Amino acid sequence: MTSQYERDLWYEHGLRRAIQVLGGNEIASEYPATAATEAERARRQNGHMAWGTKVIDKRYVSLLATEIRSALRSNIVLHPADIDWASSFIVMHTIRGVKQAYVHHVNLHAAQDTLQQALNDAQLVPNAHVRGQWWVDVGIEVSSPEGLCLQWVTARHDVLASIGLGISVQAAFNATRISCAR
Repeated sequence: MTSQYERDLWYEHGLRRAIQVLGGNEIASEYPATAATEAERARRQNGHMAWGTKVIDKRYVSLLATEIRSALRSNIVLHPADIDWASSFIVMHTIRGVKQAYVHHVNLHAAQDTLQQALNDAQLVPNAHVRGQWWVDVGIEVSSPEGLCLQWVTARHDVLASIGLGISVQAAFNATRISCAR
């Protein structure tokens, strides 16, 4: 878990400066100058926090992480340990609004074509899918010969994964848990 100091450092010396370099002062002015200012803006009268989100121009998405690291590393007032810590972050790029948008039959060719179409539609940089680690949330619908959708108990996804992937029940159990890194 990161401390308030670490979050402030990352925002003020990394993210906001990177946004300023990439988008200019006009775009950066949409971001509060300090993390404390953002916290004050987010605090509601009842004391609860309502954090906002910002959409980053697609032209800058592939450059953002590199620019944040550059902003941190070039900052001469930061302690080297802070630069090391703050520069070792990962980026989670979430593509929303695609549930049930890409449906295919259960065969390798259809799956590959559909995945390629989804990547193209997301306008990711070329070969983005072969860099880094990716997790794809995949759904499967099982239907009866009459065309009725069948529902199974979600607590037993491991059994379905074992049968469908041809792996042991234990491996499937591990693969269907949220902490899985595969």
